[in-house]
Amino acid sequence: MIQLSVAGLDVTLIALRKSKGDVRKAAGPALLAGGKAYRNMVRKRISLRDHSLADLARKDHPYARRHGSIRIHRRKPWQVHRQSGRMVNALQGRPITIGGSQGYEVTFDYNAAPHARYVIQGTRVMLRRDVLWRTAYDDKTKEAMMKRIVKVLGKQLRTQLGVRFGSGAPSASIGRGGSASAVR
Repeated sequence: MIQLSVAGLDVTLIALRKSKGDVRKAAGPALLAGGKAYRNMVRKRISLRDHSLADLARKDHPYARRHGSIRIHRRKPWQVHRQSGRMVNALQGRPITIGGSQGYEVTFDYNAAPHARYVIQGTRVMLRRDVLWRTAYDDKTKEAMMKRIVKVLGKQLRTQLGVRFGSGAPSASIGRGGSASAVR
């Protein structure tokens, strides 16, 4: 059994039958695929184009602290509108190892986009929008990550393997030929 954790998505790999591949070797590419799916979802969440700076000014600056809460995109108010593209270009993702455990890190290069720090942490006049944290715990992100992990494991192992995702999340079974089925 192998435990993986990618941006809040906990995964347990359980060999159900004799494996044709090494589960430990397959975990690395699966982790990388899940991390890239997370990075892509962050990119999507910082690339909104439905409002320009002028539109936001006409809406009385919906991210202003004086309002007490964000007054735009009620379901996902932490999303970010793309203006210059520097924040999108500053988004970085890379595999890392911490204490012998593999991981995937998604960050912003604050030198390339200093304003990203203010968007994420907020300022004395602007409410914070921690797009990294909130995207990691978004159900659509977890689903995208799960699909990528299962797809990669299916290709790597081509055998019977159980994949269990964190509490309350669907579990999946990877069968011969890399097909996957999800069960609640």
